[in-house]
Amino acid sequence: MAESPLSGSNEKPESTDIPHEKQGKKRKVRSVWIAFVGRVVAQFVGSAATIGLGLMLLYKYEPRSQASVPNARGPMIADSAAVPVRSKPVHDDLSLAVLPLLNFSAGDRQQYVADSMTEVLTTDLAQLRWLHVVSRTSAASVAAQKRAATEIAASLGVHYILEGSVTQANGRMWITALLIDAFRDEHVWAHRYERATQDVLATQEEVAAAIVRDLTAKLAQDEGDAPISRTGR
Repeated sequence: MAESPLSGSNEKPESTDIPHEKQGKKRKVRSVWIAFVGRVVAQFVGSAATIGLGLMLLYKYEPRSQASVPNARGPMIADSAAVPVRSKPVHDDLSLAVLPLLNFSAGDRQQYVADSMTEVLTTDLAQLRWLHVVSRTSAASVAAQKRAATEIAASLGVHYILEGSVTQANGRMWITALLIDAFRDEHVWAHRYERATQDVLATQEEVAAAIVRDLTAKLAQDEGDAPISRTGR
């Protein structure tokens, strides 16, 4: 009897190792990819956290601008950029700055008279022991910025500002002096002195002495205490 072709067959079924091997490679690649993505995400999150922490520390320790400044004789001023600052003088005693006197004479050749008068006034006022006078250089530097009187006083740390002008014509000289109370932003004293100019230097000395005398009387009246000068004037 003939054997069936199928009965004695030695053929083996096809191997299933190849699909399993492919699946293993896919899983391995997927694992490597997931690990790589995880590291990238971790680095990104770490960088973001570092940046955030840095910004928080920067904000915490950043110097804050003062939102308001105290007015020496009034309520708080909300915006120092929009409103002139009227700060308290740096010096406890009376303080004053002499601004460069303006030259109203015809021609720039007379400018030296105004400059010289400013120098004489600053020197004479500085001899008063009860009055602190800012240096001429500092006063001129701030005045050159063309700022308001209250801002000039705040920058120099003074209570009062003395300004004025010099005019020469027809052998005569007119010197105007004006005292500004920077706290109130108003003129509290003003006077015009007229002299002949046969001797310019002598005229300057005479007018400067008169201004110091009148200014002393005015400040003594306002402050309620008669000042005493070093020189006995």
